[in-house]
Amino acid sequence: MSESYGDPSVPRGGAEPPGNGCRPPGARPTSSLRRVDGDGGAGQRPGRLLWPKAVFPLPVAAVFPLPIANGSGNGAASNGAASNARRSNGSSASAAHAVAPLPVPVADRPAAPGQLPIPASPAPGPASAAAHAVAPLPVPVVDRPAAPDDWSASPAPGPGMERRQRSLSQRLAGIGVPLVVFVASRAVLAVVLFLAERLPGSGKAGRFLAAGTAGRYLAVAERGYPRTLVHTPGGSRLAYSPLYPMMIRLLHRLAGMSIERSAIVISLACSAVAMVVIWLVIDRLTGSPSTATRSVILVSFFPWSFVLSMANPDGLLLLLAAVCLLALLDDQWLTAGLAALLAGVTSPYGLLLVVPCLWAAVASIRSQRQWDALLAPVLAPLGVFGFFGYLKARTGKFFAAILAQVRGVTYSGIGTQPKAARQLLSAFSRHPTANLNLLASLATLLVIVAGVGALVYLRPKGLVWAFVVPFIAAGLWLNTFASLPVVVLLAFPLLAGFAWSVRRSGFAIVVAISASLMAMLFVLIGLTSLVVP
Repeated sequence: MSESYGDPSVPRGGAEPPGNGCRPPGARPTSSLRRVDGDGGAGQRPGRLLWPKAVFPLPVAAVFPLPIANGSGNGAASNGAASNARRSNGSSASAAHAVAPLPVPVADRPAAPGQLPIPASPAPGPASAAAHAVAPLPVPVVDRPAAPDDWSASPAPGPGMERRQRSLSQRLAGIGVPLVVFVASRAVLAVVLFLAERLPGSGKAGRFLAAGTAGRYLAVAERGYPRTLVHTPGGSRLAYSPLYPMMIRLLHRLAGMSIERSAIVISLACSAVAMVVIWLVIDRLTGSPSTATRSVILVSFFPWSFVLSMANPDGLLLLLAAVCLLALLDDQWLTAGLAALLAGVTSPYGLLLVVPCLWAAVASIRSQRQWDALLAPVLAPLGVFGFFGYLKARTGKFFAAILAQVRGVTYSGIGTQPKAARQLLSAFSRHPTANLNLLASLATLLVIVAGVGALVYLRPKGLVWAFVVPFIAAGLWLNTFASLPVVVLLAFPLLAGFAWSVRRSGFAIVVAISASLMAMLFVLIGLTSLVVP
């Protein structure tokens, strides 16, 4: 038998000699072996034959007893093989090496993880030939990690590596897909607005896009805050947060657009960016781009999402809330704190972001001792307190905004008006369609209950609950029977539960019904006073 057995160019015939290609009795046939070629696949070196998910720690002589050469037969071949073995391994040779050269590693090389330890080669001597004849073969494990000195093998990809190795098209989907979805939803509203303007007595587009509290924010952008707490029918301007009016005034001065148009442009731009951030948040939570896309579709075509096209700060608040949640998920404490701070200057609801910031900080400190996580909950309430400090300097009252809201802004929640709540429910039971605001709020209660159930099925992190529950609780307490649907937009992870659980056929039906309701409510708000955004 020739020494060129290890050469793949030499065909093998007859009995299979022992070595890496041998098959112990009772094992799988030789055809079940697979050769690892190319870059080493599964963390192995190229060119090895691997047993499929099995380890045979048996010496070769125990399975295939080999005769020890005693000078007869292939003596010349034995001498040649022995000399080659001495040159390569520095140890004595035997006739068994002439049949199958066994890979004997040097003594100072540690065994790779998942590989049986190999004893050091004995010193050259007369008795070393038999020891080499029965030396155990190194049997690699199929899925073992690469040895410390094996740089050719690549590490097994984990979740973080898979995210980093996404293709460019997949990463761009996080920007392009939500933008396309949002533009499509605004196109639907543009068509509805075009048709509604031609109805008798409808008026111009400003009647649709500046309804409700939009006029108060426009007034703050034009005239600023008064120096005294004056009670007006629509509520004092001191009750409305300053960030959105400041942005309107800035764009008005830079671009030369009107106050109304500047307000609508800012709302649309902030809402579009908010859809991108929402897509990233849901993809981060679920690991499913399709679920993220479906969530953005539900948010964009939600029946109350027409407020994202109006002169209201809801789009800006939604953007800042989504940025805060995404930053908390990625342990970006400064970004999360700044987003919560700006949200507090946008709306009183922004103060609720202190809860998820504090939750994430406590969890990070307990698990990883990251004390810098306290930066987020420390920064979060500073926006509200800064606004109160400004009103203190301007009006002399630190809580001027709260006094203006209590005295001038009408709330219809079970926490503020319990007696009125009972009266509203009694009137609704007699005439369900008389109060469309109440009807929309009660329908939203059903959506919230179903969304919470779907979110429980997803089993999200506690941080998600710390983000969702405060918005729902505040909405039920302050606006139980008016403008409650806006809370669902802010608690957008609820809609992710629907996107995950609803089937494709049912999802299309849900989106169609939601878009129809959005168009109908948008027209009712512009033509009548039956619904207040």
